[in-house]
Amino acid sequence: DPGERKLMENVGLALEATDVIRSGPEAAADLALRVAGDLPIVVHFDVDIIDGREMATHLPAALGRGLPRTDVALLLRKLLKSPRVVALSVSGFDMDSDADGSHARALVEILAGALQKPN
Repeated sequence: DPGERKLMENVGLALEATDVIRSGPEAAADLALRVAGDLPIVVHFDVDIIDGREMATHLPAALGRGLPRTDVALLLRKLLKSPRVVALSVSGFDMDSDADGSHARALVEILAGALQKPN
């Protein structure tokens, strides 16, 4: 999304999926936490960041260009461990493209894993 990209560029967080894959999802999360400084953080998880071959999303352009679900799960888990995270929003899931519910179950697994308290 060009509007989201411009906003992310303005704060120094515009990363392509290939950048996240190359540096690792946890390094990308570290960057986001550093850029936010000591401010409270709202994490916006737009599901279309996940490769369209692995998740039903509203943006078919994500096919072959998004992140693997495993990387997204690691990135979210790292972000949500921060005590500065005060909210999580989730958008972009396409129920109409998920006839058997397998993508919805995968999304719930990602979220449950990311929100799980460490032992």
